[in-house]
Amino acid sequence: MQIYINAKGKQNKTESNKVIYIMVSKVNQNGTVHPNIFQNN
Repeated sequence: MQIYINAKGKQNKTESNKVIYIMVSKVNQNGTVHPNIFQNN
């Protein structure tokens, strides 16, 4: 899985992080999260 964040401004980035957190939480329940799913720039 690849996740691309293209957010401008702190507010947009925060909203994007919330969405990613929800996605990862759902994937986590299946136990299939790749350890390198996040790439912090």
